[in-house]
Amino acid sequence: MRGVSVVGIGCTPFGKHNGIGIIDLAVQACREALNDAGVPNERVEAFYLGNFVSEALVHQGSLAPMVAYRLGLREIPCTKVEGACASSGIAFRHGVLMIASGICDVVLTAGAEKMTSSETTTVTEALASAGDAESEMRLGLTFPGTFGIIMRRHMYQHGTTREQVAMVSVKNRLNGSANPKAHFQKAVTLDEVLESRLICDPLRLYDCPPISDGASAAGLCASEIAGEFTDRPIDVIGSGHAMGPGTLFEMTDLTTFEATVIAAREAYRAAGVSPSDIDVAEVHDCFSIAEIAATEDLGFVEKGKGGRAVEQGLTALDGSIPINPSGGLLAKGHPVAPPASPRSMRSSGSFVMRRSIRYGTLRSVSPKTSAERGRLARSISSSGGKHGRILRLSVRHLQEPLSPSSCLVWALWGGDPAVGDPIGSRAAPIVYDDPHPASQVQGAGAV
Repeated sequence: MRGVSVVGIGCTPFGKHNGIGIIDLAVQACREALNDAGVPNERVEAFYLGNFVSEALVHQGSLAPMVAYRLGLREIPCTKVEGACASSGIAFRHGVLMIASGICDVVLTAGAEKMTSSETTTVTEALASAGDAESEMRLGLTFPGTFGIIMRRHMYQHGTTREQVAMVSVKNRLNGSANPKAHFQKAVTLDEVLESRLICDPLRLYDCPPISDGASAAGLCASEIAGEFTDRPIDVIGSGHAMGPGTLFEMTDLTTFEATVIAAREAYRAAGVSPSDIDVAEVHDCFSIAEIAATEDLGFVEKGKGGRAVEQGLTALDGSIPINPSGGLLAKGHPVAPPASPRSMRSSGSFVMRRSIRYGTLRSVSPKTSAERGRLARSISSSGGKHGRILRLSVRHLQEPLSPSSCLVWALWGGDPAVGDPIGSRAAPIVYDDPHPASQVQGAGAV
């Protein structure tokens, strides 16, 4: 198998894009990725696009060839990939495999979603299609309900407190307040989270991510030719992909996502690292309790101690294992397909990568922290839902010490919003009069 490298990335701001369609969003992210890589159209040999609910929400199918044609790509295979929250992650993995197997030398991958033009109840119904319709969703279960059950079980089984779960939202909203591409850029207090409107007991409004539009993209190539496009490529040195139970009643433990555990184990093994080697992580916080579960399933803390880890500050930017420095879905927004390349409900995967300071690993790290971690930074990113997880693990060699203003991002997987630029560059912040409008929060209409 050949080595694969990321040589360019692109990402739109996540938020409400009035008057901009899903094809235009995808084109914007893809053009940015191709320009970042300096890859001419004629060098792209395949295109994979992740999307979950375009047919349901904007009545648009066949996205991959339409986006490719708009980009000026011609006579190449174009494939749309659907895997719920893992859609773009799976698309990225397919691109990696096409290059690793020797079929292609250069592949463009992306993810896009347009959600804010639909009513919250319509979005909730569309998202529910990722669940088992016959045995759960048609009986009234929604994903806020699903994670409400998971949260209640975690509190009962492991003694996790309501305050500890709320601290996830406080932390991620604070991180997101410095992210110029995040949907929400205002911090919240613990009391604001605890007193926000009840959505599905015990989940409250600020435990849920906003409904968002957005797109992200990554240009991949064989490592042996990466030098033609950049002097600081990201090398994909391992990956994992797994699946888990599709319903709550089939889960052995409601507080553990088997796909996360399996995929992470596979990625760690491929990269030759262990959870203790990881310096920073982006995990799937589709609800606040999901971050706690992922932190445990990835092996960063013992099972049942994820809530205490947040309370003790271990997952803060200056903690021992910073989690979601970009703000996570709770702050960035959750356009389902693109938030991070590999994200999924029923399937799960991990990518291990090595990269330089050009894109980095953490948006804001203190010099003391970077010095303590030496010249090698490792990061992992996960995503998923009640059926499983798709994960990304990255390992980056740093060429210089990190500074507080360094933009060290996750976009190598096709992208989180902190993509590619130092804080305050290019993209202007998206600011709303009401930082948390109920109509823009996933599940706000579902109890």
